[in-house]
Order: sequence, then C-alpha cells, then structure tokens
Amino acid sequence: MATRKVKTRSKDAISSLPDETLAQILSFLPTKRAASTSILSKRWRNLFSLMILLFAPQHHLDLDQSDFLHPKQGKRQRRRRREEIHKSFRTFVDKTLSLQNTIKKFSLKCRDDPVDIAQTNRWISCALELDLRIKTDCEHNEPQRPLPCTIFTSNTLVKLTLGTELCVGDRSPLVFLPMLKYLFLDTVYVSEDDFFMYMLEGCPALRELVFNYKYINHEDAPQDLPYIIFETPSLVYLDYSERSRCYIKSANFFKSLVEAPLDLVGGLIREGPNRRGNQLRNLSRVFRWISHVRILDFSSNTVESKTKRGWKLLTSLLKNSPKLETLVLKGLHCINSRGVCVRENAVKVLEISSYRGSVKELRQLERFLCQTDSLQVMKVEVDIGIEDDDKKLQLTKELLAVLSKCHSNCQIQLV
Repeated sequence: MATRKVKTRSKDAISSLPDETLAQILSFLPTKRAASTSILSKRWRNLFSLMILLFAPQHHLDLDQSDFLHPKQGKRQRRRRREEIHKSFRTFVDKTLSLQNTIKKFSLKCRDDPVDIAQTNRWISCALELDLRIKTDCEHNEPQRPLPCTIFTSNTLVKLTLGTELCVGDRSPLVFLPMLKYLFLDTVYVSEDDFFMYMLEGCPALRELVFNYKYINHEDAPQDLPYIIFETPSLVYLDYSERSRCYIKSANFFKSLVEAPLDLVGGLIREGPNRRGNQLRNLSRVFRWISHVRILDFSSNTVESKTKRGWKLLTSLLKNSPKLETLVLKGLHCINSRGVCVRENAVKVLEISSYRGSVKELRQLERFLCQTDSLQVMKVEVDIGIEDDDKKLQLTKELLAVLSKCHSNCQIQLV
C-alpha cells in the first residue's frame, strides 16, 4: 500500500492578529525586546511605534544606551563606533518620546554630554506626568550637572525621586508642585541652603518625605547654622537623615505625622562650645513636634546613646510623647549609676535588647517598673554573648526580684 506524503504549511498565528492586539502584547515586554521585534519583518516594523502611541501609560519605558552595543564587538570596535552609537541612541529616544502622550514609568541610562544638555532636559520633561526618578553615577571630581527647572513646576507630578549627587543649580528654582505627594531626596547637591525650604513650601499636598544626607557648597556656606522649615500640613511619613549644617527650625505636621524614622546626627555642624547646645535645642524642638507620632525610630546617632549625656534626652522624649505606647531600646550600656528618670509616660510595651545584667542596667529596669504605671509588658533580650543557662537563670531571678520590689503587674519576658 503506497503512502502519500501530505505537505503541511506552517502558519504564523501571532502575525495574523490585529495590530492593536500585537501592540498590547509588546507593551508587556521589556523595551529592548519590544523594540527588537521591528526587524523581524515588514509586518512588525511599525508595531513598536504603535505600542508607544497606544499603550505608553502601562509600559515601563526603559531606554539604555548600552543596549545599542553589540555584545560580540571588542573594545576597539566599540570605541570606533561610540559616537555613531551615541547619535543613533539619542535619535531613537527622540523618536520614541515624540510618540507618547503620557508615560507611567520611564528609565533612562545614557552617556551625558554637555553639548546635549538641552536635549536630555527635554527627555526628562516628558516624564513629568506622574512619577519621575533621576539618579546619576558620576565621579566626585566630575562637574555637577544642573537639573532642568521644568522638574520643579508641574501640575501633574505625583512622585519625585532625586539622587544621587544631583546638582540643583546656582540659584534655588521656583517650586510649584501642587499634586506632589511623595518626595525622595538622596544626596542632592545645592549651592543655597534655602532650596529645601522653598522645595517644601512648593509641595502643599506632600504626604511622604524621605530626606537622606545633603551636600552644600561649604566654601560659600554662612557661618550661622542654616535651617529648614517644614510647611507640610499633610505629611504622614517622614524619613529624615540629616548630616549637614542645617537644622529643623519649625514644623506644622504636629497632628498629621504618623511614622518617623529620624537620624539627626548633625555631623557637619561646626565644632565649637555651642555645638552640643545646638544639637540639644534641635532635638528638644523635634520632641515637641512628634508628640502625635505612632511609630518612631530614633537612630543611636540622634540621641548619642553611646554617651551618658545622650540618655538624658530619653526623659524629654517620654514627657513630650503622650501617645507613645511601645518603646524599643537597643542596649542600656551607658546608663549612669543612678539611672534616668522615666516618669510621665504612657508606654505599655518596653523592649530591651543586648541585656547583660549589669548593676546599671538593672537599676534602670527598676526605674521603668516603678515609675511607669501603664507598663504592661517588658521584653528583655539577653545579649548574644551570654550562652550559659545558669547565667540566664540568674538574670531571670534578678528581674523577678525587682518586679516584686516595685509591686508592678507588668509581665516580664526574658528571651
């Protein structure tokens, strides 16, 4: 019986889909892969452009100049074609951004050239609709590149991230960001200290602020301590890490603030007889402003917990925090021989880590148990260096003896 060969013809089911469907499929791919489909055939040549036109809001537009380098080319070949690639990439970015209406996510990585600053600023302005993140990777000896002023005047920008080592410019720009709710500043270089004050004044709807370490022009900086005024009545989250010459003068987030991780070391405050006094006055102000905070995290640098003097701030903190119910102390190593007064507080849960059972530590625990009527639970974590079970049993007996002495109903948990 003779067999007949049946000729089969493969069918490209994907290419037969409508253009809009294919463009939507491309929107879920990384930009590099979506753009590479343009060379498959004439059918796919314009689909990437259609994707940008129709589905830009749901696509993370990731434009990376290194993608234009052929992986098999050697260093000599890449050096020879560097200018050609640079020009080709900038043309591609220009064409791509000219097609979009609104961008939801936009990442840009390219070689920055002083000649092309205006073009780069125009690209940045295209991402001002919702979320803009600008970061640079540069050496310390390289000149700082100023940001375009259009960043600071947008009626639609909701989230702004600036860092790392960005330069704002010689003069503080006009700031008007009425819709901005999330602001992240990370190592931003400014020539004028009042930039941050103007920045906050121009963001009336700000709800979350992350402020991490700033550079200033130290040679031109005034001898008197500059300051920041928080005109942020809607602020609910403040992550403030300040190692510059400035300090907080006033704040109007008294009732709105809910969570605040703070690191107020003031490391660049000039040395002198008033240095410590300036820090203490700054912290005293902060304690008054955070009295309604529910979650508070002070770094060891903030209260100088490695010094005996720093523990005196604990009394002021508790006195000015009537709603503080949970207090976490990482070690009691530098408590003085008399201990620190902890009256007038509403703490219900006290957590202490790295406990070694010294006389000073035990005396401070006694103060907490005898002076804090609201205390319900005290969790004591033994230092990791103590492994002997007999030593742990001794620590437990000492804590129970203090509990009995203070006639406290607090539960003690030794872990």
